[in-house]
Amino acid sequence: MHRFFLSPEQIEGNQVIFPGDISHQIARVLRLGVKDNLIVLDNLGKEYLVQLAEVHPDKCRAAILEVKSHQEISKCLVFLFISMTQREKFEWILQKGTEIGISEFFPVITSRTLVQSADQWRKKTERMERIIREAAEQSGSIQLPVLHNPLAYQDSLNCAAKFSDISIILWENENKQGMKEYLRERQFPGVPAKIAVFIGPEGGYSEDEIDQAIIAGIQPVTLGRKILRMETAAILAAGMVFYELGGL
Repeated sequence: MHRFFLSPEQIEGNQVIFPGDISHQIARVLRLGVKDNLIVLDNLGKEYLVQLAEVHPDKCRAAILEVKSHQEISKCLVFLFISMTQREKFEWILQKGTEIGISEFFPVITSRTLVQSADQWRKKTERMERIIREAAEQSGSIQLPVLHNPLAYQDSLNCAAKFSDISIILWENENKQGMKEYLRERQFPGVPAKIAVFIGPEGGYSEDEIDQAIIAGIQPVTLGRKILRMETAAILAAGMVFYELGGL
């Protein structure tokens, strides 16, 4: 059954009013009709089974048949601090990261990131948020990940130290501390465990940036001897966190 995230304001009493872009998708792309059922989510933990009552490309309306409240508590929350890169690659990370359950995405500007301007980023935010929404709908998520505005590198370190239980940074020159072993040795204050994962740009982190991370209490780790593309490392690292801490 098709799933759509809507804002709570679009859920009025016993009916749902779909916005223009989703109405167009329902009527023209999916070619659904009156009496077809859908799932609507309000991003606040409620899931609505609805039946289409009016279908037009610019406006669709549905009656609410059933409401469910989800009280799921994840065993871990992953905050991905990902260096800014070209649009197609970053969008792929957002899509796949949403599918596996990343809670928040933090774009980071480092000394070697391909994109250095936050102004360029803001022009693409609407498109990226749509990619996140569609990936969450496809994967059966009940809540949308948060996409933050870009952070300078030092600000990202401070942010991770403040809001996470532990923070790790993938570094190709780390040859002692494996990521799996580090996670298994840690003790967490409660559930969910909050893990910040830092992924560097195509050119890697500078040694000065790694030193800054260590000073901020962030642990360099390795995934093994292979040098991975940043998008591969991002999804593999997040997946390993979920696997080790039971978040999948």
